[in-house]
This record gives sequence, C-alpha cells and structure tokens, in this order.
Amino acid sequence: MPLRGKTMNVERRKFDRHPVSKNQFFVFNHDSTEMAEINDISEGGLKFEYLPVDPQKTQWKLIDIFSNISQRVYILGIPCKLIYDIISLSEDRTFNGSPARIAGLEFGRLDKIQKKKIDNLLNMVRAKD
Repeated sequence: MPLRGKTMNVERRKFDRHPVSKNQFFVFNHDSTEMAEINDISEGGLKFEYLPVDPQKTQWKLIDIFSNISQRVYILGIPCKLIYDIISLSEDRTFNGSPARIAGLEFGRLDKIQKKKIDNLLNMVRAKD
C-alpha cells in the first residue's frame, strides 16, 4: 500500500561523506574531455560538479583523481558507476550556455594501490573537516 502524503528518507550510503575545499581535488574522465571539481568524497564514491561538453554522451566509467595542492594526489584508472547526474541550479549561475551538472559516482573494484591512495586522500580531507 503506497504512503500518501508521507516521504521516506532512507539513507543508502554505506560511508560518511567528507566535504572537499574548493579548487582542491579534480576528476578527469577517460571517456571524454570532461574534467570536474570534487565536492565531497567517501570510501565508496564521490560527488562532483562539471560543465558538460555533451551531457547526452558523457560516460563516467573510468576516472583519475588529481590535485593541484602542495601534497600532490594522482589516483589513476579508477573504475566507477554513475549513480546520478543532474542539472545544478546554483544561485551564482546564469542560464546562458550549457548549465553545470552535479554527478555522483560509486567506485568499482579498486586495486590495492588505488584503495591505499583513496584512504590517504580521505585522511587529508578528514584532517580539514
């Protein structure tokens, strides 16, 4: 029986999200020329914002994570699955041109090196929480 007038708030995330400071960590998409700024990250995935070249064709199956801060971060060839990809309607955005998008990825099977590097990245992010 459907619940009318009631909403269910079921948290499906398995891991705590950690916000990332602006202009700290980025994602490069192997399947296109898209780059994105990471908004938050967890052991299981990440959320980011990007300007799509062609949102209909954008795939996010294999990514690299990198930074431009003093503690260099390069995590290459991370398999992932797109969980959501929605238009961002931030108040500082204009409606001219292509709108920014917010997407969430779930990490796929990571090798030991990728897992260790993501753990190190999470430790850096947690230290700033």
